[in-house]
Amino acid sequence: MQAKKQRQNEIIDILQNEEHVTTKKLSSRLGVSDMTIRRDVRELSALGMVHAYYGGITLSREPSAPQAMNPQQRVHYFEETTHLKEKKELAEYACSLIEPRDAIAIDNGTTCSQMPAFMNKDMPNIIYTYSYMVMDQIIQQNNENWRLFVLGGYYHGSIKMFEYSDILGTIRKLHIDKLFLGAAGVSLQYGVSCVQPFEIDIRRALIDVSDTVILLADSSKIGKSWLDHYASIGEIDLLITDSGITDSQKAAFEEARIPLHII
Repeated sequence: MQAKKQRQNEIIDILQNEEHVTTKKLSSRLGVSDMTIRRDVRELSALGMVHAYYGGITLSREPSAPQAMNPQQRVHYFEETTHLKEKKELAEYACSLIEPRDAIAIDNGTTCSQMPAFMNKDMPNIIYTYSYMVMDQIIQQNNENWRLFVLGGYYHGSIKMFEYSDILGTIRKLHIDKLFLGAAGVSLQYGVSCVQPFEIDIRRALIDVSDTVILLADSSKIGKSWLDHYASIGEIDLLITDSGITDSQKAAFEEARIPLHII
């Protein structure tokens, strides 16, 4: 643990002297693997100390970035309450797109996990998910109109999801009418990104078997990019966001012909 803290402090020191660096450069200078650096950067990014984007890392310059704290003091990812009103509104609108007998897949994340509360309880649907939060809410509602299929595997408590490589074969046998995705970042240039690398393959497999791919992302995610990218923006059939999106961002998505619905 002490070695990790020292290494992360060295990363901050390097970034204070250089405008941006790459993962490969940090790996070489600190004598550790790329994967070790990626883990360090994720922790520092979660603390608001650095910003990771496709191709590099910089110090966070945002005034709203939280002060550095011990990792044990961090608010749990799924206890996050920022933009909760907007996330619920996005989830409610997303549920209005579900039709009777649709086979839907609901992604993991703080926005998609709001969806079960707004789903039509009288509508028969098949629901696929690998999210503990979604699974738990569906089970608690005990609705005979809904058929739940949990894409199980190892449970990752930090982000409350199940993951197992063998489940990919099962996903490839499915047909999904509508896939509802979440994201940590949405960028026209770098695509859609997530928090952990083990989320990528599941999301990729779900995209491949889905007729319609719908992305739910509150405006704070627009223009942001994390290290782990799972889709190009062109693979998204509809982006649902809130009115916090800027005029320039809206114009850029419209110019790229990305269907956009603003709540």
